[in-house]
Amino acid sequence: MSTADGPDWTDAELLAGLRALFAPADSVPDAVVDAARRSLDWRTLDAELATLAEEVAPALAGVRGDGDRLLTFDVEDWSVEVEVAQAGEARRLVGQVVPPVAAEIDVEQPDGTVRIRADALGRFAVADLPPGATRLVCRIPGIGDVEDRIIRTEWMVL
Repeated sequence: MSTADGPDWTDAELLAGLRALFAPADSVPDAVVDAARRSLDWRTLDAELATLAEEVAPALAGVRGDGDRLLTFDVEDWSVEVEVAQAGEARRLVGQVVPPVAAEIDVEQPDGTVRIRADALGRFAVADLPPGATRLVCRIPGIGDVEDRIIRTEWMVL
């Protein structure tokens, strides 16, 4: 309905119309949504951060494939050693937890997480990863009264 002064809308109709008008222009940017998701990592403050201690581009990288790198992340008495190999557009990670131990490993990327297991010698592998920001979260089971240990690597770009 309309009056001489203009349309006769209820408050609810007016708010619904404004929401519809501004929804396309007022969406949250993807970068902000990603940052908010990553902020949830603070829920596990007991995780130890393994920092990049060494990065090596092997001399045979041209023979084995372009973009191969060896990365070592250290925290206290633990290391996570990772070889990043390029397979076309995808990436392959082959690594080991040192000292050797069976562990559960999450390979985290902004678009999702892949869960893999390291064998009793600490060895693990995952293929067909998209290039981009990646980190590893290693869950090492505790023994007896010792709690599980969580080691999280710094973000690396594959």
